[in-house]
Amino acid sequence: MGCSSSTAGIPTDAGTDANDRIAPFTLSVSPARALLPTNLWRCRLRRIDAFAPKLYTPLAHDSLPIYDEPLPSRLRLHMVHHEHRVVLISPIRDEERTLERTIACVEKQTLTPSLWVMVDDGSTDATPEILARAAQRNPWIRIVKRKDRGFRKLGGGVIDAFNDGLAEVDIPYDYIAKMDVDLEFSEHYLEQAMRHFDADPQLAAISGKVFRPEGVQFVEEFMIDEMVAGQFKLYRRTHFEAIGGFVTEIMWDGIDFHKARLAGYRTCSVPDEALKLIHLRLMGSSDANVYRGRLRWGRGQWFMGSSFPYVLASGVFRMREKPYGVGGALIIAGYLRSALRRERRYPDLGFRQGLRRWQRDRLIGLARGRGSR
Repeated sequence: MGCSSSTAGIPTDAGTDANDRIAPFTLSVSPARALLPTNLWRCRLRRIDAFAPKLYTPLAHDSLPIYDEPLPSRLRLHMVHHEHRVVLISPIRDEERTLERTIACVEKQTLTPSLWVMVDDGSTDATPEILARAAQRNPWIRIVKRKDRGFRKLGGGVIDAFNDGLAEVDIPYDYIAKMDVDLEFSEHYLEQAMRHFDADPQLAAISGKVFRPEGVQFVEEFMIDEMVAGQFKLYRRTHFEAIGGFVTEIMWDGIDFHKARLAGYRTCSVPDEALKLIHLRLMGSSDANVYRGRLRWGRGQWFMGSSFPYVLASGVFRMREKPYGVGGALIIAGYLRSALRRERRYPDLGFRQGLRRWQRDRLIGLARGRGSR
């Protein structure tokens, strides 16, 4: 796919390169200043088309004459509307194989993040050198280093690293994302996500659908429409804080979306081409191997409070995915092993009851033929 494969859903003007003009703008700049580098311009931008994305911050300088022209790409990349200030936080450990590909996708975004905090969680490969080069190129990248614990700690360990990154955020922002660095996505990803947020004030979080490369094809990693991809969870800040952020537990990426739902918010993953996520490794395979990852998935379902009928149905459904048959069986086995050991569960009883009601309704809907989405 690469990082700029799609402009679907992005309005452009006929005869104008989409990289230089994504919607009509009014640009105010003096003729003398037009000769200066764009980062020295004093300009103000105002929206003149109702469909134009809000990607810019108005700066007062009313005495300047107005010129209607395409917004230069290198100026556009540094204009961020005060309602669309996005902070990305990426927990990272030993990601040299995919890191540069994800960095390239973020660098090409038509809506530049206000800040990208990249938390190096004790990498021992070439990750630190790649991060240093990226930070040197981009002033909006900040590197946070954590001590090497000697192993990759999934679940709560990922959120520990995320929270260390969040503690370093010292600028105003409106949206917050936990983003993995084994992804590729369109250069319009953040811009298009903002359109979805603008259209629905109750939308707490969004992602695209996730696909993995298999040969020359891309295979979708199944995810219900209400769930947001754990690889790239983009939240509205107010709603994220209202649910208390992410829990530092296994299955954090299921607990958060159910907490948002129970709070009356909406979350979704949408089949929008501009939000398509290419996952550069098989889901669940970062935990030593995919088999161990499926066992951990089942244990996480137990901890979260899922009912056995729901986990059984989910495991049987997942048997059609790689690793065929055994993957789904291991999810069921992981759940049953945790149940037999009477391992602890998520302590919020009201949450667990609400989760089970939702799961019951899902199973009833499936039995009545309402589909799996």
